[in-house]
Amino acid sequence: MSIRNCDKNHFSLVWLGNESDEDVLGIKFINEFKNYDEFKEYTVDKSHCSIILMVSSKTGGYIRSEWTVKLSCIILLFFLSGLSVRTQQLLQELLHIRLHVLVQIYSLIIVPFTTYGLALLLIKLSLNKALIVGIIIMASSCTTISSNSVMTKNAMGNEYAALLNAVLGNLLGIFVSPAMIFYFLKNPVFDSLSITNNTNGQVNYGRIIRNLILTALIPFFVGQIIRLLWPKQVMDLRQKLYFAEVTSLAILTLVWAVFCTAFATGSFQAIQKKDLLILVLTDAGIYVFFSSLIMFIARLPIPRWQFSRKDTVAIMFCGATKALTIGITLINAFYGNQNQDITGVLSLPMIIYHVEQLAIGAIEVILLKKWIERGINKQPSVQNDNINIPLKNTDDLQVVETETINVKCQ
Repeated sequence: MSIRNCDKNHFSLVWLGNESDEDVLGIKFINEFKNYDEFKEYTVDKSHCSIILMVSSKTGGYIRSEWTVKLSCIILLFFLSGLSVRTQQLLQELLHIRLHVLVQIYSLIIVPFTTYGLALLLIKLSLNKALIVGIIIMASSCTTISSNSVMTKNAMGNEYAALLNAVLGNLLGIFVSPAMIFYFLKNPVFDSLSITNNTNGQVNYGRIIRNLILTALIPFFVGQIIRLLWPKQVMDLRQKLYFAEVTSLAILTLVWAVFCTAFATGSFQAIQKKDLLILVLTDAGIYVFFSSLIMFIARLPIPRWQFSRKDTVAIMFCGATKALTIGITLINAFYGNQNQDITGVLSLPMIIYHVEQLAIGAIEVILLKKWIERGINKQPSVQNDNINIPLKNTDDLQVVETETINVKCQ
C-alpha cells in the first residue's frame, strides 16, 4: 500500500500487491481523496486497514506468515511447555502404568477410530468433505498439556497424572497421529482431499515426522533441558514474563493467521450455515460423549480396576481433550503451502473443538470438584486431640484404637 501526495490537498491510495488479491476481495485499492479527512474516513471508518492486514498476513503474503507467525508460534508454544513442565514431580507418576496405558490407547486409538466411523456417517448428510477431514484430523490429534493440568488441578484431581499423560501423549502423538491420518485418508471417499505432495506415501510420512520433530519435539526438549539446568531462574522468569498469558497470545495469533489465509483464499465461501451448525453440534457431542465414556470406564466396579476419583478426573480430561497446536501443525505438515484454499476449512473443526472443550470443561470442573469433595466427606475418620485421621476400612479403626489405648495406659 502506498500513499501518494500529488499536491497540497490531493491524496492517492495505491495498492502495491498482487492483482489476484484485489480480485479475491472484490475491492479496488486505487482511490483518490481531496483531503486528509476523506483519506482517514476511507481507511479507518471503512475498515480497509484490517483487510490490508488480513491479505498481508495470509500464507504466502508479504510478511510470510507461514514462517513468521505459524512456525514461530508453534515452536514458541512447545518451548514454553518444556520450560513449564515439572519433570521431577512427574517421576512420581511413572509407575502408574495402568492409568497411562488406558489414557493413551483411548486418546490415540479409540477416539480416532470411533470418530472416523462417525465421519463416514456425516458424509451421507452431504456435509462439506473438508470439514469432515478436519474432524478426522482433530480426533487423531493428541491431548493438550496446559488445559489438562489446569482443569484437573481446579477440579481437585490428580494433577501430576494429567500432566504426565499430556506430555506422554504429545510425544507419542508426533508418531501415531500422522499414521492414523494416513490410514483414514486412504479411503476413496476422501480422494478429493488426499495427500498428493509426493507419489510415495512413505516419503510423505517421513517428511511429516521430520517437520513435527523440528517444530514440536526439539523445542520441548530444549525447554526441559534449560529448566533442569536453571530451575530457579526459569521459575522467576515464568512469573515475570507471564508464560500463561504468552501461551494464550501465541494460540490466538496462530488462529488469526489461519483465518487470514482462509478469508484471503475464499475458503469459507463454500461453507453453508447448515454445515457450520452441524459442525458445532458434532464437536460438542464428540467431547461430551468421549469424556463421559472414559469416566464410566474408569469407574467400572471391577476388582483391581476401578480408579480413584482423583485419578478419574485426570483420565477424563486427558482422554477427551485435543491439542489445537498439534492439530494445526499436522494440517500444515500434511498440506504444506500447496493447498492453502482448504487449510482454513480443515482447521475450523479443530478451532471450534478447542473453544468448546474449554467451555464445557469449565462446567465439568465445577461438577467434578463437588464429586471429589463428597467422596472425601464419605471417608470414615477417627478424631483424637482434634486431629482427623482418614481411614480406608474398619480394620484401620481397630488398629488405631488399640494403639491409642496402649499409649494412654503407659
